Amino acid sequence: RASSQLMESICGSILNIKEIPILPVAPRRILGAHAELITAIHVMDTDVPFLTPQPSKTQILHLIQNYNNLYFPVVHDESHPILIGEVSRSFLAEYLTALDPPLQERKKEKDDELEIEEDISQQALSIFNQRFSNHVNQSPFQVIAQMPLSKIYTLFHILRPHTAYVTHMSRLIGFVDEHRLLEV
Repeated sequence: RASSQLMESICGSILNIKEIPILPVAPRRILGAHAELITAIHVMDTDVPFLTPQPSKTQILHLIQNYNNLYFPVVHDESHPILIGEVSRSFLAEYLTALDPPLQERKKEKDDELEIEEDISQQALSIFNQRFSNHVNQSPFQVIAQMPLSKIYTLFHILRPHTAYVTHMSRLIGFVDEHRLLEV
C-alpha cells in the first residue's frame, strides 16, 4: 500500500514539474446528485471549425490563421454537417502544397494545331484521395449530445482523446476538449 502511494506521488511530481495538465479524479460537482442532468450539450463549444472533403485553399488558410486547433473535423458538406473524419493541422499544410503546384502543361500536335492539355484540376483534389488516406482519421472520437458529463469525464480520464465531437443524429453540433472539462 505504501509503495503504491509513493509511486503515485512520484508520478504526480513528474507531471507537475513538466506542467502536464491532467484530469483529476472526477470532482464531486461532476459526480454529484445532479450530474445526470448536465450533458455534452451543456459543456460543448458550438464554434466548430470544420472542413469539407474538397476544401478550397481559402477555407484551409482561414482555419489555420483563425484557429489554434491541432485537429479539424471533416463533414459531408456545409449544409449537412455529418461527421465523416478528422485531419491534423500539419496535414493541412501538406494538402495546401498539393493544391498549389505549378501548372503543368503538355503540348501535343493534332491536325497542325497545338492543343494545350491541363492536368486534372487541383481544386477537385479530395482529402479522401488515396494519396492522403493515411492522414485522415475516418473514425474520430464522438459522443452524443445527451451523454452525461460524468461519462464524458470518465472517457477523457481513461482514453485521453484530444477532442470529443458532439453529434446529434450523426450531425456535428459541437466539441468538447480537455480544456472545456477543466473549466467545468
